[in-house]
Amino acid sequence: MTGKVIDLRNAGGDVEVFANSIAAVRENGDIPRISCMDYRLNNLLDSKKEGDGSGSKPESVTHKNCGAMGVVDGALAGKLMVSDRVMRTLVDQFRTAPYKTAAELEIINAELQRKRLEERTGTPVTAALVGVDVNMPHAEKTLLISKPSEMKFADLIKEAGKDPKERHVYILQALWIDELLPSIEIAVRNLGIKDVVLVANGNEEYRQINMDLAVLRMQKFIDDEKISPYVVRLSGRARSRT
Repeated sequence: MTGKVIDLRNAGGDVEVFANSIAAVRENGDIPRISCMDYRLNNLLDSKKEGDGSGSKPESVTHKNCGAMGVVDGALAGKLMVSDRVMRTLVDQFRTAPYKTAAELEIINAELQRKRLEERTGTPVTAALVGVDVNMPHAEKTLLISKPSEMKFADLIKEAGKDPKERHVYILQALWIDELLPSIEIAVRNLGIKDVVLVANGNEEYRQINMDLAVLRMQKFIDDEKISPYVVRLSGRARSRT
């Protein structure tokens, strides 16, 4: 495989939620990289973008101290209430997992996503469970939602008018908004994110993103949490990759 590496990001780096996006990326001759939306992965993924080239394998990137795995652990222990959608798409896959601690659950998640990406792509994949800084200073949180792009995440954040020195910026990327709804719900209900931004790059993407915004505004969790998602239109210097 010799195509471009396409980043797809959601809560926990879940492969199955991205079934349609992975298929579309593969059909286009490109290589999917699935990772978590956590802001602490942004710099790592940017460094990987610098090294992306032909001959790359599909990749799964999960991490330690994962908020999504915390949601899973809390829901399975009966300590956290989640919606049917989050239970079905994220939690249920771990119901029979033999773990005792959140750290063990993160190891199980890393291996599960590696296997599923291998099954989805039919090729060997690379996988990493990476450590992250657990002592980050407190900051307000932003959720950026975008289509896959050639832009580095640092540039995407800057173009969207956010400062990573002042805000923790979580990033979701997929071709279709439906694939991201469980992750958005986790972000606003469980991670307490109130600033939800849909990023549009170019005229065609601007139309698509506004349709995504309409879908998002109809979600019950948006009303419940009194969230007002909005669209930021970029300068269009970097074009969508897929």
